[in-house]
Amino acid sequence: MISVMYHYIKNLKDFPKNGYLDLNNFKKQINLFKNNYKIQDPFEFINDIRSKKILNKKNILLTFDDGLKCHHDYVLPYLLKNNLKGIFFIPTKVLEEKKLLKVHKIHILLSLNKIKDILFAIEKHIIENKNNKFVYKSLTYDNQNNEKTKFIKNYLNYELDSDLSEDFVNFLFRKFSNFDEKKIFEKYYLNYEEIIKMSKSGMLIGSHSHSHKLLSKENKSNLEKDISKSIRIIKEINKILTFCYPYGGKISYDNRVIDILKKRKVDLAFSVENREIKKNDVENKYLELPRHDCNYFKYGKAN
Repeated sequence: MISVMYHYIKNLKDFPKNGYLDLNNFKKQINLFKNNYKIQDPFEFINDIRSKKILNKKNILLTFDDGLKCHHDYVLPYLLKNNLKGIFFIPTKVLEEKKLLKVHKIHILLSLNKIKDILFAIEKHIIENKNNKFVYKSLTYDNQNNEKTKFIKNYLNYELDSDLSEDFVNFLFRKFSNFDEKKIFEKYYLNYEEIIKMSKSGMLIGSHSHSHKLLSKENKSNLEKDISKSIRIIKEINKILTFCYPYGGKISYDNRVIDILKKRKVDLAFSVENREIKKNDVENKYLELPRHDCNYFKYGKAN
């Protein structure tokens, strides 16, 4: 059994270097999957899990992260046209606050600015805050070829404590961009009406936490609040509970997070471990299901 993860899917270069899968290549990849696998209905997949049915190696599940507007505008029409369904993981904070998530501010910064300018600002920040211990450096972004981009993402997403990271990224965004954040927000994320439309069209809406923070670095109280709030919002949309770990690697969550998911009776949760779903994943109660990035397959390379 295979599950596949998607993020940006577009046919326009809104941000020149903002990595995305071209819409035409997305369509080609979906057709490739249709010809070689059974693209499984997520509700059917969950029923198979609940009944402990052996998963078919030729089945494939489509998942989409981050609650992006392009999932409504480009993905939904093509899935409906082909009578297909997927799971769409929403960081529910975007339904309450018209602010870009930190992870996407970083994407935009990297797409619009010279890397050397951002590096200079980071180096200054490291000196001023004495943040010279890089715990995660060798553990993140293995698939990132550009070492400078990898360093920036690692520092901003992993090395800094949550509040310090948020403040610094906001500073960088103000310094290096002249965008109206509210206007970008409207073009960037799904709104509540679009999510309801997708749900009524047969798509499964899942939780991507509330604020898309690095859960493994949050204290227990913050974890409880963040995950519980997101699940409450998702339950108003559909009763089946699925979850996707922000950032998704093994270092981005821990047993405290898994315990909260069990307590909240989440049916299944996905990481970004790049492999097939195996028997031992079943024994782990489906709370650490692996996913292949779409880049792993033909036509999946991001621009």
